[in-house]
Amino acid sequence: MAANLLVLDVLKTPISIIELNSGFNNGVFNNNKTKRLLSGYAVDESENIILPKTLCHDDNYLLYLCRGESDPESTVQSVINDSYELKVSDYLVMREDISSEWYRAPMESY
Repeated sequence: MAANLLVLDVLKTPISIIELNSGFNNGVFNNNKTKRLLSGYAVDESENIILPKTLCHDDNYLLYLCRGESDPESTVQSVINDSYELKVSDYLVMREDISSEWYRAPMESY
């Protein structure tokens, strides 16, 4: 299923999410590591959100990430509220723009 991207604000992300999930730090971050990408909402081939608006992954995934919190359901909603959506096509353009926080330098081949 195609999806847009959910941009998490790392500074607002509960520390338990980072500490209890070893893979969290292996994700895609912006250049100063204050934002992390996560698969977002289901979209069609034109990157329009499919209604009803649902996350492309099982909601239990976010609950799993928030399992160390005293109220995981509330934390999931808080994480979503502190995030914003980004189209994959926009991210790909920003990734190539040297002035963008999402810029990725080309890998050198040897």
